[in-house]
Amino acid sequence: NTILNDIAKLIKYLNQFTKLKTMKKMNEWLVAKATNGHEIIVKIIPLKRIQNFMEGRQEWVEVGQKIQLKCGQEIEMNLDCKSFYISANQLYKLP
Repeated sequence: NTILNDIAKLIKYLNQFTKLKTMKKMNEWLVAKATNGHEIIVKIIPLKRIQNFMEGRQEWVEVGQKIQLKCGQEIEMNLDCKSFYISANQLYKLP
């Protein structure tokens, strides 16, 4: 029984650590590199959507992350959450 409690505490700690690590990366300017060597400065920002509840209320919830370029343009990330396309055939990867 105590082993299960210890495992539950460890899982809770790891989940909190992962959240903190992700939050630390958010809102920091990062350098993304293209396959041809070109570099741009980007920021990871939260991707939010409206969620409808059965009571009739609506609330903004975070469903993922997206990229903000230095110019202010926002781009959705690829499914791997480590790369994105600025335009056709221009793939950039985050560090």
